Formats: sequence, structure tokens, C-alpha cells
Amino acid sequence: STSTATTWTARGGPDFTLAGPQSVEVKQGGIGDCYLISAILDVAQDQPGVIQSMFTDNGNGTLGVRMYGYDGKPVYFTIDAELPSSGRTATTTDATLWVALLEKAFVSWRALEGSAAYTYDGIAGGWDEGLVALTGKSTTDYVSGWSKSQKDWDTSVKQAVITALNANEEVLFGSFIDDKDAANGKTDLVSDHMFAVIGYDTKTGDFILRNPWGAAGGSSWNGVFEQSIDQLYGGTTGDASSSGFVVAQGNSPAGAVSAAYAAAQMVHAIASMPQASGALTADPVLAPLAQAQLHLASSHA
Repeated sequence: STSTATTWTARGGPDFTLAGPQSVEVKQGGIGDCYLISAILDVAQDQPGVIQSMFTDNGNGTLGVRMYGYDGKPVYFTIDAELPSSGRTATTTDATLWVALLEKAFVSWRALEGSAAYTYDGIAGGWDEGLVALTGKSTTDYVSGWSKSQKDWDTSVKQAVITALNANEEVLFGSFIDDKDAANGKTDLVSDHMFAVIGYDTKTGDFILRNPWGAAGGSSWNGVFEQSIDQLYGGTTGDASSSGFVVAQGNSPAGAVSAAYAAAQMVHAIASMPQASGALTADPVLAPLAQAQLHLASSHA
């Protein structure tokens, strides 16, 4: 489905703070693009220079944004500096605009690379597309309910993810599990939702996950939390599911942080979009991971 924003507003804040892009700033809005926002915060944690290198000011009220196609080659988009005033887009906790601008550029990327509708609604639902667009890297999936027994999951998959994290590779976790924290009763894992895996706790032997809704969490959900490898296999019920890790591998293509794009300026551009999204319409739940689609609306107060 598509929807139309009635008003567009020129950006009214800085692209970055002086500290540059910070993963803790990132917050998903009302668009079901958890897979993209999780990728953004993960890359900002691991490679903030890559984020900054994506943007350049064209000097005419537009920005240029460099992303990568599935073939690993750079693709460039020009976007204007306006954002929909509906409040649906991703935000940051310090009112900078780099996340919202990346999200806007990704609308064009998804239309070009995936033949999606040229609207914000067109980016609702995805899997590894955000990591591909941002980094140009390939990805490997480790899915609990496919060919991995729990023994393999607890050993070889766990070690593969730890190795990737130690190598500063981006790791996401696509959840089809609903799970609450035994200590505070708040929600940890949410079904049909993507999380960033931001670390491994050597003391507890658990992975550290971050919800793209916001690092601070909410009244009923945790922003940052730990999960054991067994919980990630099938939740507290212990049942195998279609949840899985998405692990980036390799270096971003040569020139990702070239001098031409290294200035701490942001690309505000994407060609004027014929449609933009207003209130998010209900999307069908695409449960099978085989369809590589995860999406969630913004009911996360």
C-alpha cells in the first residue's frame, strides 16, 4: 500500500553533531524498516567514518548520497533537503538529521535495486538490504529452524557470530520470537522485528542486542538487553523458529571512505519523490524467514 504526505518541511537541524554519527542516537520511526535502522546503528557503531563518507553537500540545496548495489558497486542518489512533516521518519535523540536523510535516500535505493514502490511505504519489510546498501558487503544467514540443529546453533553458529563481532563486522538478528525479560518483565525480543547485535558479554556468555526503537527503551520494552544463544534459537519456550543472524563479511569496497566524501557533511539529496508516506497502513505479517521480510509498525511507546 502507499500513502501520501500532505506537507514537506525543509530540514531544520544539523546533519551531525561534532562527534559525528553515534549509534546510540538512532531511533526508528513509524515506518516498518527495522532492518534498515538496525543496520544504520550497527554501521554507525562499527564504521562511523563510512556513514560520514556517504554524504556530500552539492552546494545547491541538495545532497548526494553514496550507497552500494547488490553487485558491490557504488550507486549515487541526489536528494533534496525536505522531509515529510508527518513524523513517521526515523529520528535521533539529539535532533540531528543524518538518520532521516539516509532513510530518505534508501527509498530510492530500494526502488532501484528491488523494484519497490518509490515511496516510504515501499521500504517496509526487508532483511539484509540495509547492510548491503550501506556497506557494499556480502552477508551470511544463520537460521535456527532451517538446517541448524540446536547443537550446531549452540556451537558453530555461536562461534561464527562471536568471530564476526570480534572482527568488527556488522551482525543483525531477525526475530520471530516474542520474549520477556525475567528480571524486569519488559519485552526483549519482538516477533517480525530486526535487532542489531552490538556485542558479546564474555562474563555471561550472552549476546547483547539493541532494539532500533531506541537505546533507552520504553515503559514496556528494553532498548538494550542480553540473550543467550538458546533463547535466540527459539525463545524461552525452547521451540525452534525461523529466527536468525545476518552477518556481514569482508571489507566495504575500495574507496568507501575516499577523500572526496570524507568531509563531515551530509548528503541531503534524493530526487524529489512523487509520493511520500503519511500514517503507516497495516502491513501483512510476513512470517516465513524464507521470504526475507521483517517489518513492524511504530506501536512501541
